[in-house]
Parts: sequence; structure tokens; C-alpha cells
Amino acid sequence: MWPDRSVLLARLRRAPAENDDTLSDSRWRHPVIVVGIDSHKKTHTLVAVDRVGKRLTQLTVEATAKGHRQVCTWLGQFEQVLLAIEDCRHLTRRFEADLLLSGHAVVRVHTRLPVVR
Repeated sequence: MWPDRSVLLARLRRAPAENDDTLSDSRWRHPVIVVGIDSHKKTHTLVAVDRVGKRLTQLTVEATAKGHRQVCTWLGQFEQVLLAIEDCRHLTRRFEADLLLSGHAVVRVHTRLPVVR
């Protein structure tokens, strides 16, 4: 049996739909910065974009606890941020837990975008 290394207190939070008026937390209504995270076995690459999709900055860190701390420090430069992480749980479980425990909002994004025809 593979040991589960997930942190039990770290739960993923779902970003509500735009028409969801039940949520009083205003940071979900208009996130200023979205950070997309591409995860690999040895590194994580983060790209910050504004509301119109303009790339603001990029960061690549090691996939270690030290790298996760660097990301949390780097994210401090943004006022409001939503983290969109590629849904590769075997690669991102620890990273997601560290981000959630640091108080960041995280959503998982499917690894393949649907084909629009």
C-alpha cells in the first residue's frame, strides 16, 4: 500500500460560478492576478497573468519544500491571486497542500483542454 502523504487539513477550495451570489468573499468575484502552474517531477513553473491574459512575470522553482517556500514568498507581491494548478495529483499533492496551508486559493485545471469545433 502506498503511503498517503497528503495533509488532511489542506482542502481544495472551489471557485464559485459567476452567478453564485451566496458567496460573500469578494476575492473570488474579481481575482486580479491568475497564476498558472505547470508541474513536473523536478520543477514547477508559474506564470502570472492579469485580467486580460497579459503575461506579467514567470518563475521556475525546484519541486521541493524549499521551492514551495520560494513560491509563497514570490506570491506575496500580488494583492489578489488565484492559483490554477495542472491536475497532476501525483506531482502536486505536497505543493497544493503547502499553498493551501499558506492561505492561497487553489483550483485544479484539467490537463487537456477540450477541442472546440
